Amino acid sequence: MYVCRATNNYGTQDRSTQVFVVGLEAPVLGTLPPEMQVLEDSDVRIECIVVMGIPAPERIWLKDGKPVREDMRIFFDGDGSIVIKSATPEDEGAYTCQARNVVGSASQMTRVSMISRPRIPESAQLRAELGVTPGESLDVPCPVVGNPAPKIVWLLNGHLIDPNHDEYEITPESTLRIKNANRMHTGTFTCKAVNAAGEASIDTRVSVLTPPAIAPGQTSFNHVQGDSIVLPCEVDGEPAPEITWTLNGAPAPGEIDSSGSLIIDNITEEHKGEYRCIARNSVGTDESAANVTVHTAPIIDGSDVPKTLVVKVNDTAILPCPARATPPPLRTWMYEGERIELPPEAAHIVEVRDDGALVLKAAQLEHEGIYECHVSNLAGEDSVIYQLRVQDPPKIISDVPGSFDIVLGLRLDIPCRAIGTPRPVVSWQKDGFEIINNPDAEVDPSGTLHIAASTLASEGQYRCVARNPAGEDARTTNVLVREAPMRTPSQTDEYTHIEGETAKLKCDVKATPAPVYRWFIGDTEITADTPRHALFPDGTLEVTQVGKADNVVYRCQAENSAGQVDIPIRLAVITAPEITDPDMIEYESVKENDPFSLYCPVTSHPLPQINWEMNARPLVADDNVVFSDDKRRLRVLKSKVSDAGVYKCLARNPAGEAAKTFQVEVLVPPQKNDSLHGTKITVFEHQPVTMGCPVSGIPTPTIEWYVNMVVLKAGETKNGVTVSEDGETITIPNALVEHQGTFTCVATSKAGSLPVDIELTVLGESFLE
Repeated sequence: MYVCRATNNYGTQDRSTQVFVVGLEAPVLGTLPPEMQVLEDSDVRIECIVVMGIPAPERIWLKDGKPVREDMRIFFDGDGSIVIKSATPEDEGAYTCQARNVVGSASQMTRVSMISRPRIPESAQLRAELGVTPGESLDVPCPVVGNPAPKIVWLLNGHLIDPNHDEYEITPESTLRIKNANRMHTGTFTCKAVNAAGEASIDTRVSVLTPPAIAPGQTSFNHVQGDSIVLPCEVDGEPAPEITWTLNGAPAPGEIDSSGSLIIDNITEEHKGEYRCIARNSVGTDESAANVTVHTAPIIDGSDVPKTLVVKVNDTAILPCPARATPPPLRTWMYEGERIELPPEAAHIVEVRDDGALVLKAAQLEHEGIYECHVSNLAGEDSVIYQLRVQDPPKIISDVPGSFDIVLGLRLDIPCRAIGTPRPVVSWQKDGFEIINNPDAEVDPSGTLHIAASTLASEGQYRCVARNPAGEDARTTNVLVREAPMRTPSQTDEYTHIEGETAKLKCDVKATPAPVYRWFIGDTEITADTPRHALFPDGTLEVTQVGKADNVVYRCQAENSAGQVDIPIRLAVITAPEITDPDMIEYESVKENDPFSLYCPVTSHPLPQINWEMNARPLVADDNVVFSDDKRRLRVLKSKVSDAGVYKCLARNPAGEAAKTFQVEVLVPPQKNDSLHGTKITVFEHQPVTMGCPVSGIPTPTIEWYVNMVVLKAGETKNGVTVSEDGETITIPNALVEHQGTFTCVATSKAGSLPVDIELTVLGESFLE
């Protein structure tokens, strides 16, 4: 027997070969290594090689002396090997392969041991967080198991710990002992276990417990009302302390930010006092105190709105200046931006009372203006503004005449300027009713009444009144209106009449006094001697038998002492439509598919309504038929045979109508048409034959025949060949062999010409035989 053996750190594997003589032999098995080391979760194959054995022995597998049963993970291979998929620690043990036959038996055994990755036993009860007070020792356990035993390293916050450092000790059980805990040991300790099968780690949060310690800081704060305040409270401690604030022993208002500072917006007097920051954790408590003083700025109630004080001349004017503040503010009075100084000699005119009010003992017009009381202290300032008005009765200073004459439609201005303090308000009345500003009548700031365009209704009595709180003044005047001629809304700008009618043109104006009327054509005046024209006192112009020459613009002029007006009036005369040579039919020829157009030569005023007909039926526009805007021109974009016919344009207006006729011919060039006649004809000798020209077209083409380049005329007979009188056909009464050949017909029309060859074949007697 020959044995090949392979060995490494994890075991030995043999492969044997033996030369034997055939016959009954007891089983002999290949040697198995005494031990096999397997990585956890890897696949395991244990071979059972039969070296000798006749007959072939039966193989069975035992684990720890008990038969192995196949399942989804453990099965027997065809060569007798046992295969274990994804090995686990439960698969460790002694595996024996037994081989039996009738001669005897043999067995081989190997022990499978598992190389398992590091892990934490389920029985281990670990805490994720541990606490320790400074100076104490602390054991951080790491109960990791694995095969082979894993190598252990420790880390603090991701940094490797030197096991030889004086601060640490690693016990045989892999526990990390912190000998003298301090704040530097606060953090995450990681135990990392590594072996050939893998690695595992355990994180433990260690807190070195310290009582709160508040850093020293500012103890006094001075702020102005309305400010925002931040009171710091920097605290150190483990675990992180909980921070609360009190004000004068009660919970403090405001918000505490992440750093422990107290933030209060828009502080008031209620926020002054002693603030205490209290920091607590499980180890202890610390406190710090700070005093806050709130300064209030002076406040004058209603200072945000300027105040108006109105007094009459010689009245006493009192301007109060009440102010609330701590400490009391300093008061300063100003007039028109300048500080008021009060010398002793002015005491009989003006004084400032103890409560800060300014008193003017006999107000005069020159005392009017802006007064400001300004109050201030270290916390701020405020002020109140007064508008002092001293009133004086109004007086009208404009020279208002007793009456006004005005032409109708012209602008009327009546002045009424008044003085007084305050400035008087001027109003106007007409016939006892107040005039309210509108687009037609308006009173300007100076008191002048403006009537934009006077009307007859503008006549009447007008009264101007100037008022202010101190009194009023008034003036009265009368207005008379003259009306110049003016066209009325009913005036017609154009008259339309049919030729031959009588036209009456009215000059509709309104005027006072009644106007004188005159009529013009251009610059030529119409008189009683003007033919066919008659003038009437009411301004009407009559024109008889109107014709084309009367189609002009007339001008009516109306005049009186107030003015005149010119009114243009158009006379539109409708004449019957006129068409040049209406009875002459115009002929139009066009090739098929070509465009064509027809023009209706109509003239009249105004342009009449134009309609088109084709073959006595109305013609409407479509994709192929297009009309011009005035419908005088008809255009066919692509002619068809069906477009041939009689076209008529009809022009109508109230004066009459006219028409023009067009004859349109659509030409189709001659073209071969085998349905009429054949081009290859066969006949027996001595029999008659007739040939026609297989050509059609519009108009019907004329036919000319050629035989061997010789023309045959209509009605002519040559060599037994006769052309019909209309030239349409050729007849051979007695066909002979010499008639055989090519006959050419040439079809000709206005649309073009087309030659067609006709082959005649004559079969002789020899062919019959």
